Amino acid sequence: MLTLLSLCMIVKNEADTLERCLDSVTSLVDEIIIIDTGSTDNTKEIALRYTNHVYDFIWNDDFAAARNESLRYATGEWILVLDADEFIQSDGHYELRQYLIASRTDTPIALITRIYNRIGNGYDETNIMESSGARLFNNHRTIRYQNPIHEQLISDHGPVALQSISFIIHHTGYTDETLHKKNKSARNMAILSKMHTASNSQDPYYNFILGNEYYKGSPLEARNAYRLASQHTKPTDTWFPHLMDRYISLEISLGNYSDAFGLIKNMQQLMPNKTDYLCLEGILLETLGFQKRSVNVLESCIQVADRQQNQNEPFWAVQPTYGFIVPHQLLGEIFFKLGDIDTALHHWHQLLQHQNKNLRVLSRLIEQVTARQPIDTVIAYLEQIYPIQQSMNAVMLFKISLSIGNEQLAWHYSQHIYSAKQPIDYQDLVTLALLKKEPLSIDQNIALPDKLAAFVNIVTGDLRTAILQDERYLELTKLVLDVLHGRSWDPESVTYYETELSAVLQQLYLFGFNEHYLILIESMANASTLNTIANWLYERGNLADALELFEVLLRNNALESNGMLNVGQWHLNNGDSEGASPFFIEAFRQQPSVQMIGLLKEGLPSESFNELCNEYLRLFPHMSGFPGLGR
Repeated sequence: MLTLLSLCMIVKNEADTLERCLDSVTSLVDEIIIIDTGSTDNTKEIALRYTNHVYDFIWNDDFAAARNESLRYATGEWILVLDADEFIQSDGHYELRQYLIASRTDTPIALITRIYNRIGNGYDETNIMESSGARLFNNHRTIRYQNPIHEQLISDHGPVALQSISFIIHHTGYTDETLHKKNKSARNMAILSKMHTASNSQDPYYNFILGNEYYKGSPLEARNAYRLASQHTKPTDTWFPHLMDRYISLEISLGNYSDAFGLIKNMQQLMPNKTDYLCLEGILLETLGFQKRSVNVLESCIQVADRQQNQNEPFWAVQPTYGFIVPHQLLGEIFFKLGDIDTALHHWHQLLQHQNKNLRVLSRLIEQVTARQPIDTVIAYLEQIYPIQQSMNAVMLFKISLSIGNEQLAWHYSQHIYSAKQPIDYQDLVTLALLKKEPLSIDQNIALPDKLAAFVNIVTGDLRTAILQDERYLELTKLVLDVLHGRSWDPESVTYYETELSAVLQQLYLFGFNEHYLILIESMANASTLNTIANWLYERGNLADALELFEVLLRNNALESNGMLNVGQWHLNNGDSEGASPFFIEAFRQQPSVQMIGLLKEGLPSESFNELCNEYLRLFPHMSGFPGLGR
């Protein structure tokens, strides 16, 4: 009986991930071929638990050579290629095997799979970038790999025929932790340097992968490489959408907004049924303060995603989160800034239907809903999304309730945790006791985070209650206790601890220690700290308290640029565009920023904007070609 499917891998020091990869394919492949290029950990021992086909290969800075060595041992009719930091979807294995049996052919053919690349910290579901690759192909005698890095399949009999399938490979090799641990960039740059010749210096694929390696550490070099790649890459090239995604994102991060906008518009024409470039336009417009324009674009983005999904067609080219998740999150933030809390809550709710572990949005939603609805209504609502029978849901909601200072919710979910006989972290128990204003009994053998330890000592009035390791929090706590106890203290010293004092004031406010909060606000907070707290209150929706501090700062001519913008936005949200204008203008005069132009355009009368726009373009001449600045 012929072997249907062989897995071919090359590995080096992959003990941390190899087992996960091999476990994922046990019901799919018939044969496993592993080429080891010099492991010094127990990679080979792990591999030998799954297969006898483990072979050594002397590494020569050539991934194609190592790949081709693995193909040499494969006996299957089809070959699957994976890296150790990848694993396959858990279902659909039988269906894929039947498809391979039905797709037998004598000509070279490769199947394009979807690849979900986790980036960033690897745990944030918004950081998933989709790519694709020819990871399944028939074991044809003419098929081989070429290129020492980011190797590509070729055939001696001409182009390899390509077909797309919906099978998914998950890849964790681009997380920050993996990139740092394996120092992949240094390895890749060494190979690319060897590859560099006069002939390939203009090669689009070479420049694309070169730009990827430069992306984080040398953004200007990355920009040049992407520019060269984009000039010669065809829209039909498989890497084209990925090139443009990286190129546009880099231009935005570098502040080259006009160039980014032009690239986005070109891509929208080339890919009208993909949400990526609509979402990037929305991100760009929001970055520049064009809130109303951004809303229109992001709503269109969601409409395209809905339409494509209803037709069972993919709505993204590279970023699956750019169809629903990122648009709903941004729309929620924009409508919140515009004072339309109900619409903001609608978008956050919609986002959680697609990504229910987005803890930042969930926290924002709970914070706003609890301010507007009875606690029983909130609990019933959350139960629909996060069934409490799942103990981890109770733990998650308990921790969020603590973080936003909601005693009733925290108590409710703590009881569910106890009922499920689940432990509660010691620091969470301390935090719950503070929230409930219960007497504290601190075990000094268990270290608390310094911010929490400082908070404990301040509310108990005793520096000895909890041990403080951080020198800055220790000195700040001494100062705060001097103020609270009416002892003499040096007001100038606050300047050195503004960040820590702001954190303490926020915690006191959230947890309802109003007397402590007011004493420190009135006696200890300087203008910089008051600005920080006022903006924090405004941006979390505590408008009355925020406006009170803004008024104090205005009377003392101490309101800073960000506060000016918030006060201007508040006037605008209340239909007072005339009252908003002087605050927007003063914010720009205090601290001109390229990213203010949208607020100025949408918030000022045309005459005032025209005058200020001239000043803006003198300061930021590279924005002269940006659409929407017509005067």
